[in-house]
Amino acid sequence: MELALVILVLVVGQLLLQMMKWFYMTKRASAKYKFDRKIGQSLWGLKKNIVAKRGIGIGEHSKSPHGDVVSLKDSSKNLLVVEALAKNEDIITPDYIEVDWEKKEDVILPEYETSMSSGVDLRSSEDLVIAVDSICLAPTSIALEIPSGFEAQVRSRSGLALKNGVVVLNSPGTIDADYRGEIKVILKNLGNKDFKILKGDRIAQLVFAPVVQIKWDVVEKLDNSERGSGGFGSTGIK
Repeated sequence: MELALVILVLVVGQLLLQMMKWFYMTKRASAKYKFDRKIGQSLWGLKKNIVAKRGIGIGEHSKSPHGDVVSLKDSSKNLLVVEALAKNEDIITPDYIEVDWEKKEDVILPEYETSMSSGVDLRSSEDLVIAVDSICLAPTSIALEIPSGFEAQVRSRSGLALKNGVVVLNSPGTIDADYRGEIKVILKNLGNKDFKILKGDRIAQLVFAPVVQIKWDVVEKLDNSERGSGGFGSTGIK
């Protein structure tokens, strides 16, 4: 009888231990899912998860599950990127951002040529000639105030590259949000004849994109991966 009681106590104890272990692992997995989900949302914030309290022209507000409201009507220009993640607020995708442009005489505001264009076209503000195999710094007379959390990328125009061999040498060139000077385009003539640019000609395109800054985590050793240190064509061409 005493042996049976001991066995019963051991069995019940094991069951309770397994239940506690299962409960702990379930709770831990749930917490990890929520954490990973927030991390994923934060990374996906390069497109989807930009939460703006300022400078975005959509909607009036968004209500979070906790009743907090994120106002989108403030006309200021600074953006707070992924701030709602820390507050469990709704994630909002902006239709557009507002960028201040310093108005100058005889300067054409860069515009989108089609309704779904990714970039606006930059125009030269001077007549120029780029000799074969030479580099030119083309002025645009454009100065911008880009919202915090974004950058502008200067890219080549495909038509100029294909037909004339004229490209943006450092494409994509980066314009930081705190830069207030004139945007100038580094052009290279890879063609076989001199290339003439007239004032007002479209010479490059400007694409605005969200950015995130990193925080360094110093470790003794990086985690292994299937690829490892392979690079520079290590996977072949076929």
